[in-house]
Amino acid sequence: MSSYERRIEIEEFYPLPDLVSFSRISAQLKSDAALLRFDGPLTTGLGSRVISAISQELPALAGILQQLLRKVALPLPTGNATENSISQRDASNVLLTAFSMGRDIIREWPSSVDSDRFYRDIPGEAVPHEDDLIRNDMGYVPGWSHGGSIDYTIRRYGRGERKLLIYYANARELERQTGVDLIYWNKFHGSFVLVQYKKFNSSGEELTYWPDSDKNFGRELSRMRTIDDACKTNVRHDDIHLIQSATFFKFCDPVPFDPGTQDLVPGMYLSREHVEALMEVDLQPGQKGRRIDYRSTPRYLNNTLFTGLLGDGWIGTRGAATELVAQQIETSTRQGRAVVAGVSSDRLGNSRVGSA
Repeated sequence: MSSYERRIEIEEFYPLPDLVSFSRISAQLKSDAALLRFDGPLTTGLGSRVISAISQELPALAGILQQLLRKVALPLPTGNATENSISQRDASNVLLTAFSMGRDIIREWPSSVDSDRFYRDIPGEAVPHEDDLIRNDMGYVPGWSHGGSIDYTIRRYGRGERKLLIYYANARELERQTGVDLIYWNKFHGSFVLVQYKKFNSSGEELTYWPDSDKNFGRELSRMRTIDDACKTNVRHDDIHLIQSATFFKFCDPVPFDPGTQDLVPGMYLSREHVEALMEVDLQPGQKGRRIDYRSTPRYLNNTLFTGLLGDGWIGTRGAATELVAQQIETSTRQGRAVVAGVSSDRLGNSRVGSA
């Protein structure tokens, strides 16, 4: 005896100019008319026959059906490419959510999962490289200008008076990237936040991350500590924030690759200080090693809390210099990590001035 689950996501509704005639479609299919009542997946050939019959009966649907076919025909990424593409899209969604900008446009990304086109297919208003805010304001970052090896794409998003630039940068093709960093910098306040993505492993019934088995973890934690120390200078007295740390980890639940989703990946956000506190807990007898999971971490920031605090400027260190942000982007790409960098010049606060 076997069972299976089917998941149907309804994203858009299209008005039809007329009713679809079941009997006429059945007549077109002739001996294959039973396919219309078949409960299960069809072969490619039989599925094409059904779609062709529907398109002939109602030509207004033909373009929509072809568009859906192109989406489901995309080759899915495998291995590291899957995790990296999911994390990069999630980082984009985090930034858009934090600044009250719609995520609908993300449904159109990617139109290809080919490594050479992944960044270029990101939706949004393209920004010419000569207008690159990072390059103009931060000076020369190796690889970002002068024809270097770092591939980057810029998109502009807006809602009312709020404006956000999102930069996507990588120095390696998707399959060979070692991870993803989300970097946010507010030019007006000098507010700086860095999030490193990590994936929970499924071990039995629990989702667990094992720091001791990640060869990069110690180096990354040290880097975060250095960033937090560097951001403690030149902070104005009226800059109030809830969490002093500028650096966070996002530990992500395993999710399947879904080309059309705009959902945020479930998981927990922990500040660097919180992670270090968890690492100091004594190991219990029989425990394999230090671990981070939901059972041992009863308090954490979820997507709703994190994006709300980020958008209103309650987290992140104030006073970060332009040079520090540029240095961290360079460091991330040099270590083989992809970077999703959000840059804005808004006054941070709870008010949604200019929001639609």
